[in-house]
Amino acid sequence: MNREIFCSLKEAQIIIESWRQHYNRSRPHSELAIAHRSNTVRQSADATGRAEGMNLVRYITLLAVIGVLLLQWTNSIPLASVGGSLTIAMAFFAAALVVGIHEAWTRSRGVIGWIVNIVVSLVGAFVAAQIGGMTIVMILSRVANLDGSLAKTGGAAMSVALTGGMVATIFGSWIALQIVNRWR
Repeated sequence: MNREIFCSLKEAQIIIESWRQHYNRSRPHSELAIAHRSNTVRQSADATGRAEGMNLVRYITLLAVIGVLLLQWTNSIPLASVGGSLTIAMAFFAAALVVGIHEAWTRSRGVIGWIVNIVVSLVGAFVAAQIGGMTIVMILSRVANLDGSLAKTGGAAMSVALTGGMVATIFGSWIALQIVNRWR
């Protein structure tokens, strides 16, 4: 400020305010070798938001698992036709959609952000459901006595497969969103 020559009072006010903003908000505390307090508060708020978001994803997972198990236990999944696979796929799709919408809503995304969140959530869910499904079937085929397929076997094996598939789907959706959020 010692090197500034001001031509008017208005110019002095503008330059001084700009310097004050930089000094109080942008400039790191070089002598303390730490970031400015507002950066620390922002990082703390981001960490808190991530923790709260993960808690809500746990509730979404719990509700989705209960929902898909209720579909099975009430015999709403037709196991003898392609409708059973479609019913399960729709339940998984709905859960992934809820994760994408939840993340877009809590982070106040714009229109493009919502679209990106939903697409990324569904892609992550699709990949994770395939990998998780194959893993669960391989494990169940070694542990349980499958009668040709999970649909034929039904019962507890089908419940375990549905639960594991839903958890894998939601986890994949959430992980995909976290990866994309690092790039934003």
